[in-house]
Amino acid sequence: MAGVFRNTTQAYKHLFLRAILACLAKGAGDGIQYADLLPEMAEAAWWPARRYRLSIGNLGVNDQITRLLDAIGDDPDEVFTVRRVREVAHAQLGRQVSRGVLRYVPQRFLQPWLQGAYGDVGDGQFDRFVKDYSLRLMDARALPYGIAAAGDGIRLNPVWRDYILSNLPIVTGWSDFEWLSWVQARNPNVPVTMEKLGPPSDRVSLEPQHAFFRAALSVAPPVCIYTGGAIAPSSLSLDHFLPRSFVGHDRIWNLVPMARAANSGKGARLPRPVFVEALADLHHRTIVALDPMGSKRWRRFGEEYAGDLRIEPEALLDRERLVEAYRGTVGPMLAIAARMGFPAGWP
Repeated sequence: MAGVFRNTTQAYKHLFLRAILACLAKGAGDGIQYADLLPEMAEAAWWPARRYRLSIGNLGVNDQITRLLDAIGDDPDEVFTVRRVREVAHAQLGRQVSRGVLRYVPQRFLQPWLQGAYGDVGDGQFDRFVKDYSLRLMDARALPYGIAAAGDGIRLNPVWRDYILSNLPIVTGWSDFEWLSWVQARNPNVPVTMEKLGPPSDRVSLEPQHAFFRAALSVAPPVCIYTGGAIAPSSLSLDHFLPRSFVGHDRIWNLVPMARAANSGKGARLPRPVFVEALADLHHRTIVALDPMGSKRWRRFGEEYAGDLRIEPEALLDRERLVEAYRGTVGPMLAIAARMGFPAGWP
């Protein structure tokens, strides 16, 4: 099966396999309808491409994946759910089978198994050959599936289905690795993790980070870096300065105390670069108030500041050094995120 992804320049085959595996994990039998595969493909494509703004291939405006994702829409407020993505994709089914993302990939996926079974023909003739003969050749060529006679789905080879189900964690892990490696190669300036390739999982609680900022309240009352207004302790929430969908973590240096009302309007938007210094000032006041490197309780966060910002621990108390470190770290990341398509210029 590894030959399927050799010299792959587009995401279709990766998405198709991930859709098949997802359907099998949910109890699909030998027959899988395109009506079930399309929402799985859309889900696998939408999260990395639109929520996390990763490139998943050379997708032009006429590319069928791009059109499908455009139909689902963007989500700058980060409120879309798996159900929303799947429902919109399902509504696109008829067009996607006839001339969309499912027009070619079910046939092209089978090419490695059919080498030598057909002559020197063009793509259109090959597609017709697969539709007409894949079911008949399923056993002789050990195809993983054949195209259903009605053209509305695929019929899995029972041998392949049993093998995949018996080894589902291994096959899924291999698919994850291939997909992650493929996406990473197309996003060399951004670390790609499995978290960025699917719906967000349950996040780890930010209570330790909340406690860190609350502990500084009596010495350094929080002020909104965007408006300059005071933040009432009762309405304090934590925001990711660089969107979490970009950085993929909850490290302390990227968190900003905000009033809940303001936080709800930011979503995945990028603050203007002018706010980087204000971000550094806020953290400098907090560091001075708590001295995390000298505190057993807060040392974890002191190490995050020093390690991630590449600054000596003793320099954390030096405002100018800290501001310089923030500019050198956060400034370029803002520029990369903007080039990836995250909405910029907030507020």
